[in-house]
Amino acid sequence: MRTCALLGLFSSALCFLRAPMHRSLALRRACPARGRRTARAASSAVHVLACATEYRQETAILQRSAKRNGFRFHTVGLGEPWRGFATKFLAYERRLRELRERLPPEQLVMLLDAWDTVILGSVEELHQKMARLPPGWLLCGAERVCGPNHFLVAQIEALFPDGHTPWRYPNSGGLVGPLEVMLELLHDLVHDTENGLALPAEENDQVRLHDFLIARAAQGRAFPMRLDTDCEVFQCMYEEQPQWQVDLSGQKPRLRNQLTQSQPLVAHGNGHTGRWFLSAMYSEMKLLDHLGLSMAELQHLQHEMPVPPGTEVTEEIKAEYCPWWYMPGCSS
Repeated sequence: MRTCALLGLFSSALCFLRAPMHRSLALRRACPARGRRTARAASSAVHVLACATEYRQETAILQRSAKRNGFRFHTVGLGEPWRGFATKFLAYERRLRELRERLPPEQLVMLLDAWDTVILGSVEELHQKMARLPPGWLLCGAERVCGPNHFLVAQIEALFPDGHTPWRYPNSGGLVGPLEVMLELLHDLVHDTENGLALPAEENDQVRLHDFLIARAAQGRAFPMRLDTDCEVFQCMYEEQPQWQVDLSGQKPRLRNQLTQSQPLVAHGNGHTGRWFLSAMYSEMKLLDHLGLSMAELQHLQHEMPVPPGTEVTEEIKAEYCPWWYMPGCSS
């Protein structure tokens, strides 16, 4: 009996001592139950990466919205020069490589534009919606316009033939999926080029994504990516008129897509009109109040939207500043 007890104490001590030196291996082999709990805790988190060479008011709002909804937030590329839209891909790939060293391959990661997105739903809701995808697939935000290269419309529609909603063209400002698959995508976007050289930062990120997806499909190995055609996760706002309503009936302000009736987790004010719609949404939702932020806290930072977040977008402001296609009554 005494021998068994001593052996038990020795085994426990050995488990404790080995964990710091070989944490992942020790937890899985010597303490399997604890290892499973640790793995579950890691995989239940979702890491949000936002490329922000400059930290702006909208980035602070995005970061607070991520934290309030249970996400883990990372700014990437901060302080680095902005050389073009592909700067994002280069920064994402570097950070994903770092995360792969300490996170499991199935860990969900989300890539978001840092100056025109905000998170409105919880990490639990994202897990529920992502569970509808096949294992190992990415979900990509979808928008109504195939830009900036409109000549790719037919090829993109052939690649993604589901046209039951008008949101059927990939938007590179919102991607979510397993870490290992996301890293594969970013590696290929950056390095799998026609000339074999790394992708120049001056390239357009969305054109690069479209070209890559078309080329992979032509090779008979289409990338495992699905478009968020129902706007379950991403609502792209580059529209002539709002295709959503602000819903203030719940515990937190949300959007509801008028066609699909989905409640997107992320609002993305992409494009010229999208920035105006996002500005109006900040105000109508009283989003800063909900997130516990004040305009005074943000005023030392520059803003990306046409007006500082939280500013009421009145008819006078619209008439003076917004583009003519924003809504009836706006002048050119």
